[in-house]
Amino acid sequence: METSTCSLKHTFLHSSNNRKKTIALKDQVHTTISCSGCGTCCSIPIVPVTDSDIKRLVKTTGKKASDLVKFYSPSEMEFDEDAEVWIRLKQGKRAMGLRRKNEKCIFLDDTNRCTVYQSRPMTCRTFPYVIDFNDDGSIEVSLNDIVDCKCIKLPDSDLIEVIAYTVSEDQEDDAYFKKIRNWNLKNQPGGAKEFLLWCKL
Repeated sequence: METSTCSLKHTFLHSSNNRKKTIALKDQVHTTISCSGCGTCCSIPIVPVTDSDIKRLVKTTGKKASDLVKFYSPSEMEFDEDAEVWIRLKQGKRAMGLRRKNEKCIFLDDTNRCTVYQSRPMTCRTFPYVIDFNDDGSIEVSLNDIVDCKCIKLPDSDLIEVIAYTVSEDQEDDAYFKKIRNWNLKNQPGGAKEFLLWCKL
């Protein structure tokens, strides 16, 4: 079974007011890293994606959504049974993730660089940070150790850009999960093609 980066992600149960308040707290400093370019996070995990992620990638690459994603079974991706990523398809329960080639993300080149970096999925933008928003507007930051990330430690910083990505990720996840819930309520489940059309991809 391959790992999914969705198991790397932060908690999504926070109000938008707390998110806005958090971004304003620039006096907070947190553990900060820089990517070493090892490629581990683009090779070991399957990258889960939302419809918003795929719309950006379709626009950037000119490819069809069906060429970019695969619908993975529970034996292929590690999610809780009741996780909101599960889509009820004709062939069974599936989660949407980026396709892979030669045991790595289709967008990772031979030098371990992302070929769609400016349009990469939100989970890629926030990894390996795990950011939790507290009720008082403060945040807690840690680094996920689900893969052997060779990241380079930097001086602590306010992580404003990463926090902004986290807010966007939360919002896009919420919208995508709502679409999945509505799809899963259908009497007759459709296939992957129908689900992509449901998401207007």
